[in-house]
Amino acid sequence: MDISIVIVNYNTRVKLVNCLESIYKYFKKISFEVIVVDNCSIERIDDLSGSYLNLRIVNNNVNLGMGGGNNVGIKLALGDFVLILNPDTEIISSDFDKMLNYLKSAKNIGLIGPALIYPDGEKQKSCYKFPRLMMPFYRRTFLGNFNQAYIRNYLYEDNDLEQPLDVDWIMGSCLLMPRSVLEKLGGFDERFFMYFEDTDMCRRIKNLGLRVVYYPLIKVVHHHGRASAKEHWSVSIFTNKMTRVHLMSWLKYFWKWKTF
Repeated sequence: MDISIVIVNYNTRVKLVNCLESIYKYFKKISFEVIVVDNCSIERIDDLSGSYLNLRIVNNNVNLGMGGGNNVGIKLALGDFVLILNPDTEIISSDFDKMLNYLKSAKNIGLIGPALIYPDGEKQKSCYKFPRLMMPFYRRTFLGNFNQAYIRNYLYEDNDLEQPLDVDWIMGSCLLMPRSVLEKLGGFDERFFMYFEDTDMCRRIKNLGLRVVYYPLIKVVHHHGRASAKEHWSVSIFTNKMTRVHLMSWLKYFWKWKTF
Protein backbone atom coordinates (compact mmCIF):
# COMPACT_ATOMS: atom_id res chain seq x y z
CA MET A 1 0.00 0.00 0.00
CA ASP A 2 1.29 3.45 -0.92
CA ILE A 3 -0.17 5.79 1.67
CA SER A 4 -1.90 5.67 5.03
CA ILE A 5 -3.86 8.89 5.49
CA VAL A 6 -4.19 9.86 9.15
CA ILE A 7 -6.82 12.45 10.08
CA VAL A 8 -7.39 13.65 13.64
CA ASN A 9 -10.97 14.78 14.18
CA TYR A 10 -12.45 16.81 17.00
CA ASN A 11 -16.04 17.98 16.53
CA THR A 12 -15.53 18.75 12.83
CA ARG A 13 -17.85 16.18 11.24
CA VAL A 14 -18.99 18.36 8.31
CA LYS A 15 -15.43 19.33 7.39
CA LEU A 16 -14.30 15.75 7.85
CA VAL A 17 -16.92 14.46 5.41
CA ASN A 18 -15.87 17.08 2.84
CA CYS A 19 -12.24 16.04 3.32
CA LEU A 20 -13.08 12.34 2.89
CA GLU A 21 -15.17 13.02 -0.21
CA SER A 22 -12.23 14.87 -1.79
CA ILE A 23 -9.82 12.04 -0.98
CA TYR A 24 -12.00 9.35 -2.52
CA LYS A 25 -12.73 11.54 -5.52
CA TYR A 26 -9.13 12.34 -6.44
CA PHE A 27 -6.87 9.58 -5.08
CA LYS A 28 -7.21 7.40 -8.18
CA LYS A 29 -3.53 6.72 -8.88
CA ILE A 30 -2.53 5.85 -5.32
CA SER A 31 -3.34 2.82 -3.18
CA PHE A 32 -4.37 4.10 0.24
CA GLU A 33 -6.19 3.61 3.51
CA VAL A 34 -7.73 6.27 5.74
CA ILE A 35 -7.43 6.20 9.52
CA VAL A 36 -9.62 8.76 11.28
CA VAL A 37 -8.72 9.24 14.93
CA ASP A 38 -11.54 10.89 16.83
CA ASN A 39 -10.39 12.80 19.90
CA CYS A 40 -13.47 12.19 22.06
CA SER A 41 -15.81 14.42 20.03
CA ILE A 42 -19.38 15.17 21.03
CA GLU A 43 -20.35 14.61 17.39
CA ARG A 44 -20.16 10.89 16.65
CA ILE A 45 -18.69 9.74 13.34
CA ASP A 46 -18.82 5.93 13.66
CA ASP A 47 -21.50 5.70 10.97
CA LEU A 48 -19.01 6.93 8.36
CA SER A 49 -17.00 3.71 8.48
CA GLY A 50 -19.45 1.89 6.24
CA SER A 51 -19.52 4.66 3.66
CA TYR A 52 -15.91 4.51 2.46
CA LEU A 53 -13.61 1.69 1.42
CA ASN A 54 -10.53 1.11 3.59
CA LEU A 55 -11.65 3.61 6.22
CA ARG A 56 -10.95 2.88 9.86
CA ILE A 57 -12.28 5.00 12.70
CA VAL A 58 -10.56 4.97 16.07
CA ASN A 59 -12.33 6.54 19.04
CA ASN A 60 -10.13 7.92 21.80
CA ASN A 61 -11.59 8.07 25.30
CA VAL A 62 -9.86 11.40 25.92
CA ASN A 63 -8.67 14.25 23.74
CA LEU A 64 -5.01 13.48 23.06
CA GLY A 65 -4.41 16.62 21.03
CA MET A 66 -2.90 16.75 17.56
CA GLY A 67 0.40 15.06 18.30
CA GLY A 68 -1.09 12.30 20.44
CA GLY A 69 -4.03 11.76 18.12
CA ASN A 70 -1.81 11.47 15.06
CA ASN A 71 0.43 8.99 16.88
CA VAL A 72 -2.54 6.67 17.43
CA GLY A 73 -3.12 6.61 13.67
CA ILE A 74 0.56 6.31 12.80
CA LYS A 75 0.89 3.17 14.93
CA LEU A 76 -1.92 1.56 12.93
CA ALA A 77 -0.63 2.65 9.51
CA LEU A 78 0.15 -0.02 6.93
CA GLY A 79 1.27 2.20 4.05
CA ASP A 80 4.86 2.81 3.05
CA PHE A 81 4.16 6.52 3.52
CA VAL A 82 1.97 8.41 5.97
CA LEU A 83 -0.03 11.49 5.04
CA ILE A 84 -0.94 13.63 8.04
CA LEU A 85 -4.04 15.50 6.92
CA ASN A 86 -6.25 17.95 8.79
CA PRO A 87 -10.02 17.50 8.47
CA ASP A 88 -10.39 21.12 7.32
CA THR A 89 -8.51 20.38 4.08
CA GLU A 90 -9.71 19.28 0.65
CA ILE A 91 -7.81 17.50 -2.10
CA ILE A 92 -8.51 19.26 -5.41
CA SER A 93 -6.37 17.38 -7.93
CA SER A 94 -5.85 13.80 -9.12
CA ASP A 95 -2.12 14.57 -9.45
CA PHE A 96 -1.26 14.04 -5.79
CA ASP A 97 0.85 11.08 -6.90
CA LYS A 98 3.35 13.56 -8.36
CA MET A 99 4.32 14.69 -4.87
CA LEU A 100 4.58 11.08 -3.73
CA ASN A 101 6.79 10.20 -6.70
CA TYR A 102 8.97 13.26 -6.05
CA LEU A 103 9.45 12.07 -2.48
CA LYS A 104 10.33 8.58 -3.68
CA SER A 105 12.78 9.69 -6.35
CA ALA A 106 14.60 12.57 -4.66
CA LYS A 107 17.34 11.92 -2.14
CA ASN A 108 17.08 12.20 1.62
CA ILE A 109 13.60 13.73 1.91
CA GLY A 110 12.08 13.10 5.32
CA LEU A 111 8.97 15.23 4.88
CA ILE A 112 7.21 16.97 2.01
CA GLY A 113 4.16 19.20 1.92
CA PRO A 114 2.08 20.92 -0.78
CA ALA A 115 1.05 24.54 -1.12
CA LEU A 116 -2.01 25.37 0.95
CA ILE A 117 -4.62 27.67 -0.54
CA TYR A 118 -7.82 29.32 0.64
CA PRO A 119 -11.11 28.25 -0.97
CA ASP A 120 -10.91 31.32 -3.23
CA GLY A 121 -7.51 30.18 -4.55
CA GLU A 122 -5.37 32.65 -2.62
CA LYS A 123 -2.17 31.03 -1.42
CA GLN A 124 -1.57 30.67 2.31
CA LYS A 125 1.78 31.11 3.98
CA SER A 126 2.72 27.60 5.01
CA CYS A 127 6.52 27.21 4.88
CA TYR A 128 8.85 28.91 7.30
CA LYS A 129 12.29 29.28 8.79
CA PHE A 130 12.60 27.92 12.30
CA PRO A 131 11.22 30.58 14.66
CA ARG A 132 13.20 32.64 17.09
CA LEU A 133 11.77 33.57 20.46
CA MET A 134 10.67 37.06 19.42
CA MET A 135 8.98 36.07 16.14
CA PRO A 136 5.36 36.17 17.46
CA PHE A 137 5.94 39.72 18.67
CA TYR A 138 7.40 40.75 15.31
CA ARG A 139 4.40 39.30 13.46
CA ARG A 140 1.62 40.45 15.79
CA THR A 141 2.78 43.82 17.13
CA PHE A 142 4.22 47.11 15.87
CA LEU A 143 7.71 45.67 16.38
CA GLY A 144 7.32 44.01 13.00
CA ASN A 145 7.52 47.43 11.36
CA PHE A 146 11.19 47.54 12.31
CA ASN A 147 12.01 43.96 11.32
CA GLN A 148 10.54 43.51 7.85
CA ALA A 149 13.65 41.90 6.40
CA TYR A 150 13.66 39.35 9.22
CA ILE A 151 9.99 38.54 8.66
CA ARG A 152 10.47 38.21 4.89
CA ASN A 153 13.32 35.79 5.53
CA TYR A 154 11.19 33.83 8.02
CA LEU A 155 8.43 33.46 5.39
CA TYR A 156 10.81 32.68 2.48
CA GLU A 157 9.31 35.64 0.63
CA ASP A 158 12.51 36.29 -1.29
CA ASN A 159 12.56 32.72 -2.66
CA ASP A 160 10.75 31.26 -5.65
CA LEU A 161 7.71 29.72 -3.97
CA GLU A 162 6.37 28.35 -7.25
CA GLN A 163 9.00 25.59 -7.39
CA PRO A 164 10.02 22.87 -4.90
CA LEU A 165 12.12 24.38 -2.13
CA ASP A 166 14.05 23.00 0.83
CA VAL A 167 12.69 24.77 3.93
CA ASP A 168 12.96 24.51 7.70
CA TRP A 169 9.38 23.60 8.49
CA ILE A 170 5.91 23.31 6.96
CA MET A 171 2.49 23.90 8.46
CA GLY A 172 1.11 20.57 9.62
CA SER A 173 -2.20 20.59 7.74
CA CYS A 174 -0.88 18.25 5.01
CA LEU A 175 2.43 16.46 5.56
CA LEU A 176 3.70 13.38 3.71
CA MET A 177 6.44 11.30 5.31
CA PRO A 178 7.99 7.85 4.91
CA ARG A 179 6.56 5.60 7.62
CA SER A 180 10.09 4.42 8.35
CA VAL A 181 11.08 7.98 9.35
CA LEU A 182 8.09 8.32 11.67
CA GLU A 183 8.87 4.98 13.26
CA LYS A 184 12.49 5.99 13.78
CA LEU A 185 11.38 9.21 15.49
CA GLY A 186 8.63 7.57 17.50
CA GLY A 187 5.98 9.82 15.96
CA PHE A 188 5.11 13.29 17.19
CA ASP A 189 6.27 14.65 20.52
CA GLU A 190 3.07 14.43 22.57
CA ARG A 191 4.14 17.25 24.88
CA PHE A 192 2.79 19.51 22.14
CA PHE A 193 -0.97 19.13 22.54
CA MET A 194 -1.62 21.56 19.70
CA TYR A 195 0.65 24.00 17.84
CA PHE A 196 4.39 23.54 17.30
CA GLU A 197 4.07 19.76 16.93
CA ASP A 198 4.73 20.31 13.21
CA THR A 199 7.66 22.67 13.83
CA ASP A 200 9.16 20.21 16.28
CA MET A 201 8.68 17.27 13.90
CA CYS A 202 10.47 19.11 11.08
CA ARG A 203 13.38 20.02 13.33
CA ARG A 204 13.74 16.41 14.46
CA ILE A 205 13.65 15.23 10.84
CA LYS A 206 16.35 17.70 9.84
CA ASN A 207 18.43 16.58 12.80
CA LEU A 208 18.44 13.13 11.19
CA GLY A 209 20.15 14.72 8.18
CA LEU A 210 16.97 14.56 6.09
CA ARG A 211 15.33 17.27 4.01
CA VAL A 212 12.02 19.07 4.49
CA VAL A 213 10.60 20.08 1.11
CA TYR A 214 7.83 22.52 0.19
CA TYR A 215 6.18 21.24 -3.01
CA PRO A 216 3.91 23.94 -4.48
CA LEU A 217 3.26 22.04 -7.71
CA ILE A 218 0.46 20.36 -5.74
CA LYS A 219 -2.13 22.50 -4.00
CA VAL A 220 -4.56 21.58 -1.23
CA VAL A 221 -7.44 23.73 -0.02
CA HIS A 222 -7.18 24.58 3.67
CA HIS A 223 -10.20 26.16 5.35
CA HIS A 224 -7.88 27.97 7.68
CA GLY A 225 -9.08 29.99 10.63
CA ARG A 226 -6.52 30.46 13.36
CA ALA A 227 -8.29 29.55 16.60
CA SER A 228 -5.69 31.45 18.61
CA ALA A 229 -5.76 34.72 16.63
CA LYS A 230 -9.36 35.93 16.60
CA GLU A 231 -8.59 38.82 18.96
CA HIS A 232 -5.52 40.89 19.70
CA TRP A 233 -3.03 38.66 21.53
CA SER A 234 -2.98 40.95 24.59
CA VAL A 235 -6.72 40.31 25.03
CA SER A 236 -7.04 36.74 23.79
CA ILE A 237 -4.42 35.45 26.22
CA PHE A 238 -7.10 36.02 28.88
CA THR A 239 -10.24 35.22 26.86
CA ASN A 240 -9.21 32.49 24.39
CA LYS A 241 -8.16 29.06 25.62
CA MET A 242 -6.43 28.24 22.31
CA THR A 243 -4.23 31.33 22.64
CA ARG A 244 -3.04 30.01 25.99
CA VAL A 245 -2.46 26.56 24.47
CA HIS A 246 -0.48 28.22 21.66
CA LEU A 247 1.59 30.14 24.20
CA MET A 248 2.34 27.02 26.24
CA SER A 249 3.46 25.12 23.12
CA TRP A 250 5.62 28.09 22.14
CA LEU A 251 7.32 28.04 25.54
CA LYS A 252 7.73 24.24 25.45
CA TYR A 253 9.31 24.44 22.00
CA PHE A 254 11.94 26.99 23.00
CA TRP A 255 12.61 25.25 26.30
CA LYS A 256 13.20 22.00 24.41
CA TRP A 257 15.39 23.35 21.61
CA LYS A 258 17.02 26.33 23.37
CA THR A 259 16.94 28.34 20.13
CA PHE A 260 16.32 31.76 21.62
